[in-house]
Amino acid sequence: TVVPITENFKGRLLAKNTRIKSGDKLLFSKRGILKKIKKNNTHDKKNITYNAIALSNSFFDEEQKHCFVEVEVQIC
Repeated sequence: TVVPITENFKGRLLAKNTRIKSGDKLLFSKRGILKKIKKNNTHDKKNITYNAIALSNSFFDEEQKHCFVEVEVQIC
């Protein structure tokens, strides 16, 4: 299910892997999965629709077989 984020949002979303740490700055991939912004990489600003801050370390959910992270998403 796709749910548009029209306001600031706090919750658990899909993460690319378990290497995201609390406080990391994140962006959405083309598939809608959060990934860490690398310090020395320049991302194409046209591809950044939302910015998010990790509120927890990412983790792997054994039952659902996906990585998740608690985040705060801000509309940019």
